[in-house]
Amino acid sequence: PHCRYSGTSFTIHMTREATNCTTATNYGLEGEIKDKPSVPAIKGHDGALGPWLELIPGRATRIAHTILTKTHCKGFCSGAHCGREKTFHTTRSFMIGCLTTNQGVETDEGLRLIDTTYDKSLVKKSVHIFRHPLDNVVARFHLEFNEKRDAGDYKYTTLFPKNATGFRRWCAFDDRNRFLVRSPLIDKRLREAMLKIPCFNEFYRYTQWHNMAFATAHGMNLTTLILHY
Repeated sequence: PHCRYSGTSFTIHMTREATNCTTATNYGLEGEIKDKPSVPAIKGHDGALGPWLELIPGRATRIAHTILTKTHCKGFCSGAHCGREKTFHTTRSFMIGCLTTNQGVETDEGLRLIDTTYDKSLVKKSVHIFRHPLDNVVARFHLEFNEKRDAGDYKYTTLFPKNATGFRRWCAFDDRNRFLVRSPLIDKRLREAMLKIPCFNEFYRYTQWHNMAFATAHGMNLTTLILHY
């Protein structure tokens, strides 16, 4: 598993370049395979269930016995659309998220995504990527800014410019969402501590994500490589 915006894409790319081995992803129609139907990395008992090979155009790479695969699992949403169901997770719901894929399929209307889930027995090892929590949150801000800019949302990019002022304003805006600290799952001591720091929702998600990743790897009895990005 990888925490989203933790350096996943660069790590995947670096590994592929160093080893010339094909990598895989749980997410079809992204990156190098954004315009192609998903090609299964492993054939499941009921057909193609994922994950999907990242086949680079004009590049021949070796398909290894164990394929490094990108998954963000669950609990990485940000902003106003993050409700309770997208924030709080159990070890089971987190694990299911790690095994859930988006398959790009060809239809009469063109390519579209459908959700699939593969069996946990296909997972043999895990790489758990850590990035400094502040760097991780800043990267999430950068990504959202870039997406809004590319979509032509100049109202957003003016309100949250890509600098320290914009980042602090982005955090303050997100901190207005108090459903998390008002939840009975957050005890008084943690609530008081969270309210003293900017971007407390983001740092809660960061902490929960890594705790769940550890618990999931332990529950699945996976050999895990800890990678500091």
